[in-house]
Amino acid sequence: MLHMIALAKQNGIALAYHFAATDKEEFLKKRSELRNISPDFLAGISIHVINSEGTTFADIQSMDPYFSDAIQLDSVSELVEKVRRLSQLNATDIAAYLVQRYHLNSFLLQKTLYYIYADYLEKYREPPFIADFEAFEHGPVEREVYRKNKYTDELEKSGLFEGKLAVYPKTAELLLTIKTTVEQCKQQYIAAWDDPGKNLTHRKGTPWSRARARQENLKILDEDICAYHHLERLPTLTK
Repeated sequence: MLHMIALAKQNGIALAYHFAATDKEEFLKKRSELRNISPDFLAGISIHVINSEGTTFADIQSMDPYFSDAIQLDSVSELVEKVRRLSQLNATDIAAYLVQRYHLNSFLLQKTLYYIYADYLEKYREPPFIADFEAFEHGPVEREVYRKNKYTDELEKSGLFEGKLAVYPKTAELLLTIKTTVEQCKQQYIAAWDDPGKNLTHRKGTPWSRARARQENLKILDEDICAYHHLERLPTLTK
């Protein structure tokens, strides 16, 4: 029995698509499906061909411990989609980079993270990373980042940002947005915790204020950011 295993390891998670056949033509036809995978994703997937008497992926796992922790998926397309999702930057990745490089406190971290997201989204009309901002009392907050920053040391230890950045489509644009926004937020928000006048996200009509007005759903919507972020924009840096 010929076995083909397409294996991807992302963020400590092993994913595998398995196919087995006794007919060589059928096997080669299935293997050819891999040619349709985008080179960006194919680079992160290793292909293994094994000849074994077993018929299932569990048999292969029992025979070779290299595959023992892999999660079996039903199709090549599912494998590609899982790899795509795991390789996407998320709010935790960006927050970890901000904490490690710039040593931001919790308030500045959330403000900076939001403005990186909002500035990029407004300019390029696509989100720079996966995030869910909510309208907390003092401004937009990414809840998962808040949890990890307050109760764990994951942000200080995570090293996923650099790896994901390597396949990011607009690396230079994102890094420039991050650098500029950190400097702007430090200038604007360093002493704004108890000063509503400096808290630009609290202005009337901003995405934060619109989310607060809805009450039943405090999620800050991307469409509101695109339409109303200009009301809360950070001022140009002064020397």
